[in-house]
Amino acid sequence: MGSASVSPRVIGIDDWIWRKWQRYGTMICDLERRQVIDLLPDCEPATVKAWLRAHPGIRIIARDRNGGYGGAAARALPEAVQVADRWHLLQNASAVFLAAVQHSMPVIRRAIGANTFDPALLAAAEKLQYEGFRRRQKTNRMVRKMSAQERSPIHAGELAALI
Repeated sequence: MGSASVSPRVIGIDDWIWRKWQRYGTMICDLERRQVIDLLPDCEPATVKAWLRAHPGIRIIARDRNGGYGGAAARALPEAVQVADRWHLLQNASAVFLAAVQHSMPVIRRAIGANTFDPALLAAAEKLQYEGFRRRQKTNRMVRKMSAQERSPIHAGELAALI
């Protein structure tokens, strides 16, 4: 793809997939112009560092919390400000919010007087989560029971067959 004709000042950097499960690269976007300006062949910090050094006008780098990108940016452009990109910021905030709600659900249910749980009232996505929760509960009960009986460890495939 190559570099843009105008030197970028504010970029977004993240990994992307050339070929799923096999090859990952790095995508660099000019956030002021809202366009992809380069695709790097890998996610290696040295590759990213070299690209950044070739673009000294960059002042702001929006990225995920990947340590490799952060280190490369700090070494190549120590004066540039690094910030969390919007997508990863929202993903992290959502995960924290969901964990807080899940942790508080027993208290919330007691507060609203919900003594019974009716899976029939769940939306499709909630049903999938609930079914996964039930499978994990069943597996955990089995593992605790086996541990109490001091049985030898079993292979994950054997455990899956037992469930």
